[in-house]
Amino acid sequence: MKITITVLIASFILISTSCSSGNEGSAAGTTGTMWTAGYGQAELIPPDMGTNTYWIAGYGVDKSITGVLDYQMAKALWLDDNSGRGGIIIAAVDCIGLPRADVEKIRGMLKDFKEETGCRSINIISTHSHAGVDTLGLWGPIGISGRSPEFMQAVHEGVVSAVLQAYNSRKDGRLFYGTSTSDDIQRDSRPPQVFDQTLHCLRFQPYGGGSGIRVINYAAHPEALGSRNTLVSADFPAYMTSHIKQSSGDDAMYIPAAIGGLIATRRQMGADGEELPELESTVLTGQRLADFALGITNEREIAPDIAVYSKEAVLPVDNDVYVISTFLGVVKSKTLSRGGRHNLSMVTEVGLLKLGDLRIFLVPGELFPELAYGGAGNSEINPPAIADIAGEGFLIFGLSNDEIGYIIPPGDFFLHGSYPYLQRGVDETGRSHYEETNSVGPLTAPLIIGALRELITSEASASQ
Repeated sequence: MKITITVLIASFILISTSCSSGNEGSAAGTTGTMWTAGYGQAELIPPDMGTNTYWIAGYGVDKSITGVLDYQMAKALWLDDNSGRGGIIIAAVDCIGLPRADVEKIRGMLKDFKEETGCRSINIISTHSHAGVDTLGLWGPIGISGRSPEFMQAVHEGVVSAVLQAYNSRKDGRLFYGTSTSDDIQRDSRPPQVFDQTLHCLRFQPYGGGSGIRVINYAAHPEALGSRNTLVSADFPAYMTSHIKQSSGDDAMYIPAAIGGLIATRRQMGADGEELPELESTVLTGQRLADFALGITNEREIAPDIAVYSKEAVLPVDNDVYVISTFLGVVKSKTLSRGGRHNLSMVTEVGLLKLGDLRIFLVPGELFPELAYGGAGNSEINPPAIADIAGEGFLIFGLSNDEIGYIIPPGDFFLHGSYPYLQRGVDETGRSHYEETNSVGPLTAPLIIGALRELITSEASASQ
């Protein structure tokens, strides 16, 4: 079932009518004099694991958790440019994904904090670990949500705790940005072979020395532990951030980049040339990525200036599984009774964060890299790549403030002819189209790119 050009032309028309805009905080103003930053973290411990059953998120359904390898974490960064416009929060949660309803719940719990501190923006990002407790509701027994109310409460409270710690530990200092190339760690399982090999690092260094804070932005699914694993873990980010802490004293958090399509890590090899067992490979992957971050030599200083833009986007839900799961209460998403063949739309948000001259796009799902950097082909059907709109030198923070699934170029969107979304389609070349089964629908990419384009326009207007 190939998506037609007529449908896709209609999708571009919808861009102008399906999004409602709104900026978070003021984008214009006086540049600050210095950076202020703070870090906090909290363990996300499933309550009563001895008596409660929890379902592991990722791979097959109905797979119960048997123990803990390392706890999932909520980590938070407070960042302020001291311009008088207020600081921002960037939180990273070790989980498969958080629907926007959970993000809004956490923001509501932080309402007083936001008012008291002048915080202008709270952004909550999922690392997309495939070894954590199900936070989306998709991996329980068939027809039953895998979400645990007890664990979700622990997640919400953990993020709030990390945010408060970050604010209370704030120090003045300088912010740097640098990059490193990660060699052969990644793999791309779906043509075309397009992905960002760059490990991006934001590093805050307080005045007078002492422990700093690092934000590592990198494109890879945290699924190095593999499908046989039944132990709770943050996967390779746990070992990457702990190695950074041990080696430098700096606290660190991981934020996924454009990981759709499907970008993951390769199995690491031992000295004998054989593949290492999953756990050893995962630990080594994290340590190697940490070493790339620690070895960065091209840092440049970022001027103290924050601008934040955000925008709601309304996405018609074409995926039958999403529709059924929504009506059963398995999936928690903000929806509207309009649009698409099911008269149902999902409300999400996109964002643009500027730190000095560095642009960071906040994308609510797993963006295919070719939609960011080009290479999707079939330009008559596909939206322009972000690089074609914004130019070079930007970062993608994936799974930001929502997890809507894969964001796929419409020119390569292929469904099973008889059971769309229920079974993966196989195209005329014999290639399996798995990612479509975990996507909202073929209009998603044009609408998301369209909303980002509007934010780029808003940013350009504000800077004039």
